[in-house]
Amino acid sequence: MPLTWGDLNPDVFNLPPADVIIGADVLYDASAFEPLLATAHFLLGLKQGSVFITAYQARSTHASLHLLMQSWGLTCIHMVSADDFMPANKLATLGGSEIYVAVIASVADPFIPSHMVALYL
Repeated sequence: MPLTWGDLNPDVFNLPPADVIIGADVLYDASAFEPLLATAHFLLGLKQGSVFITAYQARSTHASLHLLMQSWGLTCIHMVSADDFMPANKLATLGGSEIYVAVIASVADPFIPSHMVALYL
């Protein structure tokens, strides 16, 4: 089923809850951040303890992404720099910007330890 960020049509309401939601190559256009996070907020609310894992390249929009996450009740509970796991020759082909893998969860989720909420904001 195709999924359009921010379009919570009837098919989306029938999706089964997921433990892990993976978003690959979804954070490249700042205008899509809010619809994406709105959809993530909804999907994470279907099951306690679920997380959204995505990768993004730090740009000037980095701060606005975190503010939008906060406004949707989401927080980054774990972040890893691509420097920690990608070979240097592969990193060099990515344009020199910092690249991160982020694990995002709902702030209100009782399964997320309170010491992890807002850890990376």
